This record gives sequence, C-alpha cells and structure tokens, in this order.
Amino acid sequence: MKLFRASQVYKLIGSPKAKGELLTETAKGTIREIAKQDIFGFSAFLGNKYTEKGLLLEDMAIEHSGLIRDRFYTKHIGRLSNDYITGECDVLDKDNNLIIDTKCSWDFGSHPCFKDEAIEKVKRRAMTYKCSAICGCMRWTKQRLTFGYYLALESY
Repeated sequence: MKLFRASQVYKLIGSPKAKGELLTETAKGTIREIAKQDIFGFSAFLGNKYTEKGLLLEDMAIEHSGLIRDRFYTKHIGRLSNDYITGECDVLDKDNNLIIDTKCSWDFGSHPCFKDEAIEKVKRRAMTYKCSAICGCMRWTKQRLTFGYYLALESY
C-alpha cells in the first residue's frame, strides 16, 4: 500500500458534503494524485523559484532555529514512517520531543512579521497536520511542534 505523505494529511480529513459518501472530493482527488504517482511515476510539481530559495537557505534556517534555543541543530536526514504515513521534518530533536519545520520567506512582502500573521500562515499551509503526522510516526504521545519563518533580504 502506498503511504500518504505527512504534508497531504490535511487533504484527507473532513466530512463529505454528499450523504452516504465516505470521502470528501478533496480526499478523492488526493488519492487519485497519489495513485498516478505510484502507478505511472507522474509528479506534477517539480519545484519553482520559491522552493529553490527555500532549499538554498534551509541549512541557515535550521542553524538559526538552534541558536534561538541554545542548541546545535542540523538537517534531519531520512523519512519517518508508520503503516500509513511517511514524512520528513527539518529538525527532529528526540531529547525534547520537538519537531521544527522551517520556512524561508520569498521576500519581505510574504514574510509574516506579526504573530497573528504567522499563525494564520501556519493554518493556511496546514503545517500542524504535517508535523502531527510526523509525531505519529515517532509514536510520541507528548510532543511539541514549532514553526520558524526566516527572511533573508539578499537576492538569490
């Protein structure tokens, strides 16, 4: 059976609008997308300038996550999985049951400068579902999820 990616979990959750249906239309579409990838090796998303910048700055964002916590962090390598879900996280701090997901803003206009802005962005991107799914892969009952947005003003 194909595993669901932790970043897709939010698409599988919900109540269908039609009576008698078990899955939402979004969930059905997500399952179809996964089947296409699994059966035909097709992936519609190959990246863009935003993900390229994020990957370029990822190590810096992870290092800064450690600095503000007085710890030394490096990128977690490898996927975590259980019977249904697989996922990756930027930092896996097993000593503190902490998962950190870093995001690098494209520019100042897209950077959440205020707490409510950051909370809204985390909700919109469904990041709590992703990190909760990864905690499930770790079989953690008590965990802490932290999200960090980072802004580099230099051009990349």
